[in-house]
Amino acid sequence: MSITRLFQTLSILLATLVLFAGSAFADTIQLKDGTKLEGRIIREGDGFVYIAVKIGDIEHNQFVLTEDIEKIIRSEPEADEQAPSRPADRRTSPRDIPDGATRVAFITLEGMVGPYMNANSLRRSVEMLEGKDVSVVVLDFDSGGGYLSEIQKLSDVIEREIKPKYRTVSWIRSAISAAAMTSITCEEIYFTSRGSFGGATGFFTNEQGKATAISGDALDEVLRQMEIISRRGQHDPLLMRAMQIGVDLSCDIDSSTGAVTWRNDLDGQYIVSTKDRILTLNSRDAERFRLSRGTADNKDALMRLMNIPEWVEVGHEADEHQQRMRAELERTEVQAREIIAKLQIALNHNNVSRARAYLGELRGLARRAPAWTEYPVGDLPPLTPEFFRDAEEAIDQFQRSRRPRR
Repeated sequence: MSITRLFQTLSILLATLVLFAGSAFADTIQLKDGTKLEGRIIREGDGFVYIAVKIGDIEHNQFVLTEDIEKIIRSEPEADEQAPSRPADRRTSPRDIPDGATRVAFITLEGMVGPYMNANSLRRSVEMLEGKDVSVVVLDFDSGGGYLSEIQKLSDVIEREIKPKYRTVSWIRSAISAAAMTSITCEEIYFTSRGSFGGATGFFTNEQGKATAISGDALDEVLRQMEIISRRGQHDPLLMRAMQIGVDLSCDIDSSTGAVTWRNDLDGQYIVSTKDRILTLNSRDAERFRLSRGTADNKDALMRLMNIPEWVEVGHEADEHQQRMRAELERTEVQAREIIAKLQIALNHNNVSRARAYLGELRGLARRAPAWTEYPVGDLPPLTPEFFRDAEEAIDQFQRSRRPRR
């Protein structure tokens, strides 16, 4: 790897398979050089802003320094368009738990599937529930999608490590694409009133950010995978298929029992989707077609839907682990950008020893955020052993090229 290639690798997202769906974009960042970034501001910190921008149908998070910004134009949603806020935890000490109360653990699964929502972290959260006498685990989904390669791993943890021990529920704030394909592992699914589910189209993205829908054998494999995962949750695979590719989908609903029978044609009582669209369900339609068992915007309402009259929230450590993991990943992304900038400056000034030291700091970040060793974070590549090996080789080549010739 050349040093030029190293710099390119440090600054672009590597080609990978991503599953995402679009969302509403309302903010504009105008840079001092005249560039305009239109998208959705997702995070602001001391000296930086993250904005989600779309390239084709793929959403990318772009990092912008505040010092480069001329102005920010925001378009806030109307008050009644705001999603329901998360209720506060019902913190209870063991001595305050009434006899007969059902012990419920909530685990929030947020952000991009892969780096921010992954099987290793979920497994660790589940391990923290041991000894807490938990009866119910609610997986609280809020994600716009992510990486295909993590779906099977997450589904396996839910199917093999959570469901055998606990009554397991998916609670949908947003489960788009890879998040929908993960959460459907659960038999019991509930929505918030603003919940959405579906839009599970897969794309490859190349180094220039151009998105291409998966097809051929790769698509067939994903379709087969989701047939199996849908059946794990006792959901008809035809429903998920209409969320992956354009197909005709209709259903009949039994007027006495409410049971739904799905059909891969348009001859049913209700036409749900057609070949020219990719299906996404809102909370009303999800309940109507029996994907959702009900709609609840807070934990008490959810427990009532689940016929749990008296309950107490336990196992807070499991969710706190998820929150720490996500926060650490965000912090390391900011730190990595600073280190990469310093590494480039060191090489520009022929300071190879300093460049190696900065590469060592990147290794430390990878140890702090293990998910980064598998998946890109933001627009930075995964910090794999191959990445560091190639980087070391590039620095060696750079050093040899700067040696005086005799």
